Amino acid sequence: MLMKRSFFALVATAALMGCSDAVGPDGLEIFSLQLAIVEPESVSADETAALGSAFDRVDEYAITITDAVTLELIATDVVTIEPGGAQHVLDVTVPQNAFGRTVTISLIASALGVELYRSVSTTSLGEGLASVQVSLLIRYTGPGIRGRITTQNSQGVDGMSVGLYQGQSMVDAVATESDGTYLFLDVPTGQYQVQPTPSGGSSFVCPGLRDLTVQTQGDALVANFGTSTTACGTSVLVLSGGDVDDTDFVAAMLANDPTLTVSTFFHLNQLPGAAVLNQHDVVLLMMNGLFDESVALGNQVANYVTAGGNVVVGSFYWQGRSDSGKASAGWGAFESIDPFNSTGGARYTLGAINANNIVAHPLTLGVTTLTSTGYWGGVTVRTGTTVVAEWADGTPLIGYRILPGGQRIVGVSLFPASDAAAGGDVQALWENAVSWAGIAGGPAPAPGN
Repeated sequence: MLMKRSFFALVATAALMGCSDAVGPDGLEIFSLQLAIVEPESVSADETAALGSAFDRVDEYAITITDAVTLELIATDVVTIEPGGAQHVLDVTVPQNAFGRTVTISLIASALGVELYRSVSTTSLGEGLASVQVSLLIRYTGPGIRGRITTQNSQGVDGMSVGLYQGQSMVDAVATESDGTYLFLDVPTGQYQVQPTPSGGSSFVCPGLRDLTVQTQGDALVANFGTSTTACGTSVLVLSGGDVDDTDFVAAMLANDPTLTVSTFFHLNQLPGAAVLNQHDVVLLMMNGLFDESVALGNQVANYVTAGGNVVVGSFYWQGRSDSGKASAGWGAFESIDPFNSTGGARYTLGAINANNIVAHPLTLGVTTLTSTGYWGGVTVRTGTTVVAEWADGTPLIGYRILPGGQRIVGVSLFPASDAAAGGDVQALWENAVSWAGIAGGPAPAPGN
């Protein structure tokens, strides 16, 4: 076990506090926060070995402390260390206003820029204490394929077989640990499918499999699954912001598909957060009116994608991009994931689908006619995007990207709530988009994510 190897990192964190008897050299009182990283009991022998090897190679820790309630950033630092030591000692300054708060502490260890393990823990920095000691349970997050299988109550599924396939050939198989986690190490580059085998009272695993692409030996991919006693459906979040809330209109348009469960979120004065986003297989992202918080919202959607989420993008999203020429705030990190670039956003003229150049694909099933009197186009295709339908003038209408973790990102250059402005197979278009993207399966809670 790692603890027998004295596997821990002591983090001596000095904070300016008002209730400690200790006094620093500048006369200000000092509060001590000590963190020890430890291994959970449920870790497999393979993960134990991987963590031990990773600890010996770590050359950098990224530490972030935020208010667990308001999400306010309290402290952040990056500390470099010499690899190979028996323990890692870090010093980070925490401001006095951390006193009395419940905080979330994130610790990410890496070597040569590649993440190896991490921990996220929530603790209370109670009043009147001179020091607090926190044990951070770490999980391996380095190169390989990992994930978790959970029940509908978010409990880990123990002992389920998980196969790693290339085509019809199984190349490896493991069983989940007591917390539902599994891990494949030393996976060569190539295309793979991860497929669990239902057991016990579980009739279905959702999704049935995940397609992954290991592009380099340093890739760290996550494939999470959920179990169910009924057939898998698709959970959709219609997400928007700006001046006008059209989310209910879009939700009603999708309500006729019995395989879809649709909910909505419109940004007013708060962001949805990971807890809301990660409940859904796919997010349909749009906007109606520019708003400065689109950067923070885009960053949250990008994190959702990193965790395994799928996204369908519709107008007027592209008018809010930083490259739209409209002095827009932009969409932060999500702009690098978007299948299209902006050429100013939606057009306000008559447009029609090029019916002679529709590629046969689940995204175009039943879509043969489409017109719009406005709110369409305004994009160009990006490298790595496959276009399956275009407008009559050659502007991309439907395009998609599949990321290495199997996430599906779809761009549809039409406003989902266009109502009378659009005619033809509009409903089929949007049902196809969210169904095809969502069937890949969204995030599920997993240690290390």
